[in-house]
Amino acid sequence: MTILFAAGAASVARAEYPDREVDRPIVLPPGLSEAAASGEYARATRGFDADARTRALPDGGLESAATATALARYGVFQGLEVWVRAPYVLRLGAKGDDRPLSGTGRAAFGARYELSPRPLTYLAAAGGIVLPSTARSLRTDPDGTLHRDHLAVSGSLAFKQVLLDATAAWGVGEIVFPFANEDDDLAERDPPATFRFAAGSLFQIDDRFH
Repeated sequence: MTILFAAGAASVARAEYPDREVDRPIVLPPGLSEAAASGEYARATRGFDADARTRALPDGGLESAATATALARYGVFQGLEVWVRAPYVLRLGAKGDDRPLSGTGRAAFGARYELSPRPLTYLAAAGGIVLPSTARSLRTDPDGTLHRDHLAVSGSLAFKQVLLDATAAWGVGEIVFPFANEDDDLAERDPPATFRFAAGSLFQIDDRFH
């Protein structure tokens, strides 16, 4: 189960910037700045084993998370914007662990470039730097062991396809490559890369609601 809410505001510097979200490109036009805040709550009751079968979560497995994120971006010139994202973990819950875990998540900053500025199809690539979390509580095991976090680089590809007058399909894929830290060097291991993909549809109910 996942619940997500978001709110945002933009400073418009170009009169031709579309009023409706469904018509807006992925990359901001030059001189336009945007700030947004979002929140998400997720809860899982079952997980997957090594054979991809569902099973009950083991003790210590991540069971729930509540996160708030602030995002700011700015259109530098035609087809290029810079962005910064700062998450905060309001509560991170593990099965069998009643400790209230919270703290700063992994902030990131980078740039996004528009690959396809066509009226109905938008495609953009982004790259960024992912900073380590500064919250010790999120990286401490119940036995007191503190794990060092990773500095990482990220790359992503996003698209939006306008389908009807008030409907658009969207998708994003991102891969994150972490750098080895002292814990990895001592254990002679390479930290694994992570990949995520999300897709969905956007429905414009009104100029102000979507």
